[in-house]
Amino acid sequence: MVATFLFIPSVARTALSLFACVPLDKASSEPYCAAAVGRYWVLDMGQQCFEGYHAAWAYALGIPLLFVLAVALPLGISLFMWQNRHNLTVPWFSRHYGFLYRQYRPSCCYWEAVVVLQTLLLVAAGVFGVMLGPYYQAIVMNAALALVFALLLVVQPHLHQQTGTVALQSIACLLVTGNVTQSLLPYGVVSSDDTQFETYGVIMGVIVLLVNLAFLASVLWQLINLVDWSRWWAGMHAAPQQIVTRALPDCCLQWKQSQQQQPVELWHDILPTASRSIKGMKRSPPVKSTDAQQVVADQQQSTARV
Repeated sequence: MVATFLFIPSVARTALSLFACVPLDKASSEPYCAAAVGRYWVLDMGQQCFEGYHAAWAYALGIPLLFVLAVALPLGISLFMWQNRHNLTVPWFSRHYGFLYRQYRPSCCYWEAVVVLQTLLLVAAGVFGVMLGPYYQAIVMNAALALVFALLLVVQPHLHQQTGTVALQSIACLLVTGNVTQSLLPYGVVSSDDTQFETYGVIMGVIVLLVNLAFLASVLWQLINLVDWSRWWAGMHAAPQQIVTRALPDCCLQWKQSQQQQPVELWHDILPTASRSIKGMKRSPPVKSTDAQQVVADQQQSTARV
């Protein structure tokens, strides 16, 4: 299910592209004759819109996909999260559906539906902007980004402040880049025939570069502040031992453990035996030599004869 959400922009672009049409020739009077009157499909400029196979694709595939993306999916997410708003902290629910709400506040657990609509809005601005031209397409895209920025600023749905800050900074960076790019168009604020156009383009390019570098530096700084460096350093010290432990086969580990435990086991086995032997030696009588025993035996025999 997580992978499904990753393909939403691509699916939305495919669905909206089925309705992207541009006009070519206008009807003209005699003696002129227009070769291509009407609107033609952007993906196949030889096919007139809603004629032939394009009508079948648009009605049979485009309309159902748009209904699923614009109505069924956001509404389904909202209803599902509303019905399970009391299960947000339950382990099994968080394990299966946590990707839908874990990054948002409990009161904004439905915000993933808003994200789907935002994605659809931005993709629509990019697809249908072809019919408006680059200049007006940039205006529509900046307006959509401004709307998303206002929603995030007012609602503040993210659970962690750092996440919300990064989201606002990213959209602000896109707005600056989009507006500067719009001013660089040939029929924008500055015309390409102007002698100062090159200087203006260099200055605006440097500003856009600095803004994007500042955004990257801000993201890195927040990531550095979130890292527990003491725990990370302890993990780095323990990492080599864990790598060796996981890399060695089980037989090598068992042999190594037996070698480490063998001296201890031998010490515990030898020490009681040695102590018992020493005690036995102290209690036993002194051992007499064989000659002395023989002399004693001869004396006893002589005494018996007498």
